[in-house]
Amino acid sequence: MQATPAVSTTPTPGKYWPSGTFNSAVVPIEETMSALNKLLEQGKIRAIGVSNFSRDQLEKASQYGRIDSIQPPYSLFWRQVEKDTVPYCIENDISILAYSSLAQEMMLELLMHCF
Repeated sequence: MQATPAVSTTPTPGKYWPSGTFNSAVVPIEETMSALNKLLEQGKIRAIGVSNFSRDQLEKASQYGRIDSIQPPYSLFWRQVEKDTVPYCIENDISILAYSSLAQEMMLELLMHCF
């Protein structure tokens, strides 16, 4: 499965799922990063971000341009990013914007049952 960032309407365009996920088209990472880098050079975007990328996918995308941020799922239940993605991001000055901190509301439901 290829990892490919894509343009969104946010100030930091990014890809929310790697290319090929959910039967989406597989677009070479170098092609997409090239397009994003052109948009960055033209001042049309301020940063490039990815989401749900593994460390390997992040490293591959970084070969073709600067990745400014990553948005991984992260909660008390989903901590796998601590092992490989977080250290890579720290080493390469990549911002981490976690999502699903309540584990898609599983934590919230547990807390509500306790009170």
